[in-house]
Amino acid sequence: LAAYFDDEITAMPNLTSVGTLTTLTVDNVIVNGTTIGHTDDTDLITLADGVVTVAGVVSLPDGSASAPSITNTGDTNQGLFFSGTDTMAFTAGGTAQFTMADGAIAPVTDSDVDLGTSSLYFKDAYIDTVTTTGNVTIGGNLTVTGTQTIVDTVTMNAANAIVFEGATADD
Repeated sequence: LAAYFDDEITAMPNLTSVGTLTTLTVDNVIVNGTTIGHTDDTDLITLADGVVTVAGVVSLPDGSASAPSITNTGDTNQGLFFSGTDTMAFTAGGTAQFTMADGAIAPVTDSDVDLGTSSLYFKDAYIDTVTTTGNVTIGGNLTVTGTQTIVDTVTMNAANAIVFEGATADD
């Protein structure tokens, strides 16, 4: 069975295939088995075993906090979106949580995002400098290697005596 069309088809209510259609080309787009491509590059998208493989760049719309560009079908207001030039943002519950840009991971609003929880901790943090605008609470020991400089008042509520170990100023 063969069909030949000259110029264009203006109306065709039904097209029924008798047998298997192995390759379909429409406006230079080729659908062939498990691949979708262009007449100049036939393997742009490959579909196999539930995996989509794309050759080249995938360009997505910017999205928003309530409708991110990269999301899943079960929770469509959570994911990643492109919030500005060279900036990506993570959203949860339709609200932007933090942004990722060149050299910075930043919360969207002050004092909103925690690192870890009261029961799930990060293992180690390697940080060059720590600056805080609030109080610091230490739930364990504090070891300072180097010089400690205190620029104001120190208040200590110690259940035990303060013990100095090692060399003293009198040595």
